[in-house]
Amino acid sequence: MVFLVLVGLAFPSDHGHGSGISDAAILFVQEAVGGTVIGLFLGWLVFRVMRKIDDYPLEVLLTLALAFGGYQLSVWLHVSAQIMAVCAGLLIGDIGAKHGMSAETRDYVDAFWKLIDEILNAVLFLMIGFEVFGVTFDFDVLITGVLSIGLALLARFAAISIPVFLLQRR
Repeated sequence: MVFLVLVGLAFPSDHGHGSGISDAAILFVQEAVGGTVIGLFLGWLVFRVMRKIDDYPLEVLLTLALAFGGYQLSVWLHVSAQIMAVCAGLLIGDIGAKHGMSAETRDYVDAFWKLIDEILNAVLFLMIGFEVFGVTFDFDVLITGVLSIGLALLARFAAISIPVFLLQRR
């Protein structure tokens, strides 16, 4: 989402879309706040339904419907579908699991989403493997890859060490 806002700023168009900083800020707030509101609202609705029933196949299907239906609704409303999914998932995974699901349902829902996670990770790495065959390895690509890895490791080191260092100083 942030990437699209930055691309819109870098390459403005005359197709009726704004291209200034204020338009980018409005778009960012619309996407972020809209996705949060839709996610929390849909998560709350599904939580209310899950509290009334105790049928684990139905509750697994409700979480699946929340993920796919909420995503489609967010796309249709032009808000961030990813933020919607995160907010709804946090609500259902934390509050919904504690107060809206039985222990058996919690086990089935967790197992279902862990299976989905494993399947999608396998597909992702399969697609990465296919992409490797399409990349031509020359010296420039190799140098860029090595520098990218170094930059990512440096950024990760800074992101972790600075907060740890500041906490130790307290």
